[in-house]
Amino acid sequence: MKETQRWNRPDTGSCWPTKRLHIIRITALLVLALPLKIFAHGLPPVGDPAAAITNHFFNAEMDLTVKGTVKNKSGAPLANVNITVKETNKGVTTDQNGNFSIAADPGQVLVFSSVGFKSQEVKVTNETTLEIILEEDVNTMDDVVVIGYGAQKRVNVTGSVATVNFKDLENIPQANTLNILSGRMAGVSAVQPGGQPGSDESSILIRGAGTLNDASPLVIIDGAMATTRDLGNLTPQEIESISVLKDASSAAIYGSRGANGVILVSTKQPSNKKLRIAYNFFYGRQSATYLPKFVESWQWMTLNNIATRATNYAPRVIEDVRNGILTDSFSNTQWFDQVFRDAPMSNHSVSVSGGTSALSFQGNVGYLEQQGIMYGTSARRYTYRMNVRAAIAPILTAGFNTWGYIQKRMEPATAPNAIMNYTNMALPITPVHYSSGKWGVYHPAHPGGNDPARIVNNPLLFTEIGRNDVDDSKLNLQSYLELKPLRGLTARTMVTYGVNNMYGEDFMPTYSYSAFDDKPVLFNNRANLQNREDNIEQLQMQTTVNYTTKLAKVHELSALLGYEYNQYNGRYFLASGYDLPDNDLQVLDRAVSDYNIGGSKQQWRLQSWFGRVNYAFAKKYLLEANLRIDGSSRFSAGNKYGVFPSFSAGWVLTEEKFMEGLQDAGINLLKLRGGWGRVGNDRIGNYSSEQYLDLNSRYGIGGQILAGAAITAFGNNNLQWESTSTTNIGLDLGLMKNRLFINIDVFKRLTDNILYNLPVPPSFGSVTPSVQNVASVSNKGWELSATYKTVVGNVQINAGLNVSYVKNRVENLNTREAINGKFILREGEPINSFFGYVYDGLFRDSAELQMYPWYSVSGPKIGAMRFRDINKDGLINEADRTILGSANTPFTYGLTGGIAWKGVDFSFLLQGVEGKDMYIYDNGNRPGNAGNSNYWKEWWTNRYDPVENPNGQWPAMIRNSSEPAATSSFWLHDASYLRIKNIELGYSFPITLIKKAKLSSARIYVSGQNLFTFSSLIKQLDPERDNTTIVNTSYPQTKIITFGLNVSL
Repeated sequence: MKETQRWNRPDTGSCWPTKRLHIIRITALLVLALPLKIFAHGLPPVGDPAAAITNHFFNAEMDLTVKGTVKNKSGAPLANVNITVKETNKGVTTDQNGNFSIAADPGQVLVFSSVGFKSQEVKVTNETTLEIILEEDVNTMDDVVVIGYGAQKRVNVTGSVATVNFKDLENIPQANTLNILSGRMAGVSAVQPGGQPGSDESSILIRGAGTLNDASPLVIIDGAMATTRDLGNLTPQEIESISVLKDASSAAIYGSRGANGVILVSTKQPSNKKLRIAYNFFYGRQSATYLPKFVESWQWMTLNNIATRATNYAPRVIEDVRNGILTDSFSNTQWFDQVFRDAPMSNHSVSVSGGTSALSFQGNVGYLEQQGIMYGTSARRYTYRMNVRAAIAPILTAGFNTWGYIQKRMEPATAPNAIMNYTNMALPITPVHYSSGKWGVYHPAHPGGNDPARIVNNPLLFTEIGRNDVDDSKLNLQSYLELKPLRGLTARTMVTYGVNNMYGEDFMPTYSYSAFDDKPVLFNNRANLQNREDNIEQLQMQTTVNYTTKLAKVHELSALLGYEYNQYNGRYFLASGYDLPDNDLQVLDRAVSDYNIGGSKQQWRLQSWFGRVNYAFAKKYLLEANLRIDGSSRFSAGNKYGVFPSFSAGWVLTEEKFMEGLQDAGINLLKLRGGWGRVGNDRIGNYSSEQYLDLNSRYGIGGQILAGAAITAFGNNNLQWESTSTTNIGLDLGLMKNRLFINIDVFKRLTDNILYNLPVPPSFGSVTPSVQNVASVSNKGWELSATYKTVVGNVQINAGLNVSYVKNRVENLNTREAINGKFILREGEPINSFFGYVYDGLFRDSAELQMYPWYSVSGPKIGAMRFRDINKDGLINEADRTILGSANTPFTYGLTGGIAWKGVDFSFLLQGVEGKDMYIYDNGNRPGNAGNSNYWKEWWTNRYDPVENPNGQWPAMIRNSSEPAATSSFWLHDASYLRIKNIELGYSFPITLIKKAKLSSARIYVSGQNLFTFSSLIKQLDPERDNTTIVNTSYPQTKIITFGLNVSL
């Protein structure tokens, strides 16, 4: 076998289950073909066909040249305003003095549009000279905000609802749409775990974590329940807007699923306009934001000598390596530079829309290809969507939506986090390849230990061995009927069916690698293959009736009643086998030994009734009440149903006569609002209330092994819903003709009856802990958001700021405190509290050795870490551990800005956190552990040495020292940061330049993501990460430089 041979993916193609893949492929083809089919046979006419023909010929004879000037309200001329003839490709742009001239027919409509201004439509008459005044597009309270099962004017919203309009965000080049949300809304935290292709979606928290279980929000896409993975795989070009329901008064309409907040996604809907085709493309180069920096080989050998108190590496050898004289035994390898690279990514997206009042559509297809910055990792994804709406009768509308994705994620058989671990530990003295061309898998110069201790898990080699391919597909079908039999009365019924199939193959080939002779050193002589499939089907049926009326011009009333049924069916299958006869025969039935077959089925159902009443008097007094009743199959008969009410009110003070003076003071809106609500959480196992039996257990009775049944998990018939109550008080303020809009919210959220797995006594044997209602957790805080829009001459300016603060506390714990590694769950403290010893400096001389107690069982040494004696008993032991900090993030903030002038636009997003702690101890910073791992640069530049560096802040190199491995505040660092999350510069071509190419718009841009980060954290680590996990095994974050193009016909 050749040393460089790669045992990756066979040439037989994808490992998709054939039947489901064909269904998805056919659906995607239908999505592409539907608009072409419609236009090939013609769209249904809107009015009288004869009249349409007459108008066509009449207008053709009356072609006019329309001239004019476009100005703002101050009378200043506006340059680069686009003027188009509606539903044609005709268009011009105003000159520097705001003048224009365009040919149009009487009866046609001219559309005037410019960034920062409201679009205006003017019907062409016999008048040939026009003066157009464009109004600024500032914040307005008449905007419609999507809420649960409906929409409201922003001025009438009484709950805490944040929105993101994707009109300005659809061109942000991101592989995962969830990552776009970071830093854009107060109270919404989006933390990207890493940059691995296909696994880079951000974890979302709304107003912090308030439970010990799954704290992710509910995701609703076009009225149907979805997942955060579904949202992440939508393209920005598909999305119209995202609303986030942050408090219980707004989320109670979703009952048992709204405890962690709700994300409502509205995709772009069909419109009765001319056919429009848009193409979006970007190409980017990715690199790691941070990679650990390790010592050079000569430094590592020096540190090894110091740690072992021996001359394992002679001074002459160290000096040779320092001078660049390298050999197979003494190389100088920076392993992270070998395992990671700059990697490309590209994306294509095509959108089509059009139709008439009778039949219209909106469709999108996309393709993303992304190479990983770690060798051997990559992903590609296809997305598709088609939304169709048909007016069956004046009072009846039908719609059909289909969307989904096909994603393939590829990585080596050795998981990327394991390769990260190997990369942290690999010694710099080992070469990637020996001079013979063989892989570096052995370091003969390593002192002490037997041969196995000298074997190297060459991380670059493991990026090339085997494969782990995951095919992930989603198909979602949705149909609805909407009936409007009376004015103000709307009845809607909707059925959504979704299937998600995840299929994986993990193949580890046989391999054999030798070092300096033919004796295998690193090898695997048993080829093995694992197949796994996870299939989820979801059915949702929903019926709502909504009535809206206005009485005596001052009373506005709306009422909603609804019923919903959700069913979830899950199937999981796994099979594996060993000793495949050939690495090219990657088929499970060729395995000859150690077969393992397993599988499971699960089902979950939710039945719900809900309602809402809204009342507004004279546009100044607002009331809202919601009620939902949920019944879940996850609970036993006596506790299946939960009731979730909410109440909220608002007062628009600027509508009061006694407040008329506010307008003169520049206050255009002043609204107070407040609310209370209760929501639930049933996110536990589907059968947590049931007792599990293993029918294949074995018992030793009378000297014989007999088969029998055994309890493997205790059930709990008394399980109840987690219940979250939220009180929210808010203020909405509009200033400077609503150019400046400010929202302030203060909230208190309390979650009771938190579900938690309580440990069982050891005498019960190997039994899964039962789920109990044991705790309550509170989150208190405040939020501030502000947006500003204005136009100065031809310059459009916008800016935004959001800040939020959340304080988390375990209020009640009906069990003993639980210690899990470096974390503790304790009453009165936050969730995810770090627990350990307080670092109290270093032992710097013999006097201190006698003065302070020590931790190490082998006795103290100069340069060792010193811990504080908390209980003052003269000993350092477990009784001295205390709360050190928290992995929670109290402060989050974001700052956005943009400016546009004559086709040039610039925008940025700054995102940051404050008060975040990160525990950094991991492989790569273990001092003196017999030289079996590498060392960070800090161990060379900042370690204590009584002679060379007496002021060093890091411990001395002491072999097998026990203090560094103990959880202590020395390793707890401030991970607050400010990051330039996105920055973009674009140029939109004037319509006069592109109309000859039949284009209605064209834009080019360059952007950067995660380009710069300001943080006091050591430069080895990226501060934006989930700091409850191991530090150095996470796939690195990426910074990306992107070039893009947007064009439309």
